[in-house]
Amino acid sequence: MRPRTPPSACDAPASCIQSAFWHRFTATAHSPIGCSPDLYGITIRRTPSTFARNALAFEDPTGTDHDFFAEGLRRAIYNYMHGLGLDDDVRSWFGRGRKRSVPATTVPRDLIARAPR
Repeated sequence: MRPRTPPSACDAPASCIQSAFWHRFTATAHSPIGCSPDLYGITIRRTPSTFARNALAFEDPTGTDHDFFAEGLRRAIYNYMHGLGLDDDVRSWFGRGRKRSVPATTVPRDLIARAPR
């Protein structure tokens, strides 16, 4: 498959997205979430630390598999930056090697194209 060039930042409607980065959620010791986890519905796991206690391990009561989404989102950003798989079903980026289904997207394919300029 030949890579497709990502839309130029000067091409409308592609100018809506000029750059992207995905960062996995982290509860940090001095953030509002780390200081008051009960307000955000998470539970901090107390783990021994021999150095700084910056990123805190936590339990997510929603049951979200953060590792599952991490790999798919990393692939999504990589593919967008390199113009790869832009016409592929995005579900293919998630769950490789895992027995878990990913629901189809509910966002229309032409959502950005229909956005006001």
